Amino acid sequence: MNKKILRSLLVVGTLAVLVGGATMAFFSDEEVSRGNTFTSGAIDLKVDSEAHYNGLVCKDGFWANECWKLEGTNFIVNGGFETPVVEHVAGWYIFGDIPGWIIEWESTATVYGGETRPTAALQEYHRGAASGWDPQEGNQYAELDTDWFGPDNSLNGEPALVRIYQEVATTPGVKYELDYYYSPRPGVSSANNELKVRVDGIEVATHARDGGSVTDWTLHDYEFIATGSSTKIEFAAGGDADSIGVFLDGIRLVEMECRSTFWELVGEPCGGTWAETDLGLEHKFFNYADVKPGDWGENTISLHVYDNDAYGCMYFDHLEDVELPLDQNGCTEPEEAAEGGDGCGPDGELAENIEVFMWEEMDGNNIWNLGEEQLMDDPESAMVALNGTVYPLANGEPIEACVTRYVGIYWCAGNINVNLDTNALTCDGAVMGNDAQTDQMTMDVRFYVEQARHNDGFTCDAHFANNADN
Repeated sequence: MNKKILRSLLVVGTLAVLVGGATMAFFSDEEVSRGNTFTSGAIDLKVDSEAHYNGLVCKDGFWANECWKLEGTNFIVNGGFETPVVEHVAGWYIFGDIPGWIIEWESTATVYGGETRPTAALQEYHRGAASGWDPQEGNQYAELDTDWFGPDNSLNGEPALVRIYQEVATTPGVKYELDYYYSPRPGVSSANNELKVRVDGIEVATHARDGGSVTDWTLHDYEFIATGSSTKIEFAAGGDADSIGVFLDGIRLVEMECRSTFWELVGEPCGGTWAETDLGLEHKFFNYADVKPGDWGENTISLHVYDNDAYGCMYFDHLEDVELPLDQNGCTEPEEAAEGGDGCGPDGELAENIEVFMWEEMDGNNIWNLGEEQLMDDPESAMVALNGTVYPLANGEPIEACVTRYVGIYWCAGNINVNLDTNALTCDGAVMGNDAQTDQMTMDVRFYVEQARHNDGFTCDAHFANNADN
């Protein structure tokens, strides 16, 4: 065979082998887990508080009273202007005598259009005077820019502004709420629709709006504390005096019940209330500078544990009870006499004269309700209850993450009386003597949480025994 041909055959055969090897395939599979990570968990505790003092509540940095209306008795007579009844076909009429109310002219002009104003003021009532002019309640309402002679006289536009008032029997020191409905007269501007409200001669509110096509009643209220055995409640028309003016209806005056009688403290700066946060030096649950026998207070503390279930503990430590120095009015004569008449000494007695009671709130309503767990069997003096004392929360069981827990702390300058039938707590200051004058008590309040997972043996007592000063 020709050598060239043989070499050609070898080349072709070799290529065939190479080509055949390149086209072969195999079944396969691959699985990849990427970015595997271990991240440590977290325990985060946030705390908020609401402080109460002698029934007042600390809100937005100032003491406030919590009050509510006692529904039932309306101290205003004929506040809906239902008597006397309008019987005139015009749908309105004027009356010189209406039950409950004294009527007086607010306008000063006495002559208009050749006519002389009647000496006695007249009150105008409406009862179906025009379509869409509906009362707020009942069948009638009053207009306070009235009329001199009524619907049977042709005089129009006369100056007939009136004021009406009642002298209402009130109790000094008690809070009241005045409610009333105002509507601008339809079809006229705010200049004709001004209402003035006065309590004991002091103007406490004014209203003025343009009238629409129908009556448009809006409810208004004013709260006040009575200063005498009677209070003058007065409504007057203002603006243009032209016998076209403001409508009034549905007047009520009701007594209010309030948690506190310490009105002199309302509006004064306060502490002990803040929103959910990490505690800092500015967060003090108790900061009272003028405690006297019989004073009492309550703090509702909210605890928020985030991310993981945790055991919770409350711990009071670093209690100090000292006598204020002389340059801060320390050691008064009554105190010195109560302590034996030879000075007051450096130690104070306030911690022995303030009692404390604590419980776990279920609803955060600032009241020890039936069924809520006590953190202590009986009230104790601050010297015992707040002096290196540990309180396990949730009965020593883990607190569920993201579920708010509450602690209620009630204190009394004196003795706390506990009614076990109603869970009512009251303060008796009679036992607090002069030896506690000009003393100052301070302490730290600490909250601690620790993870519950893999930590079955945790106890608050054991933790603080080993970490009391941390």
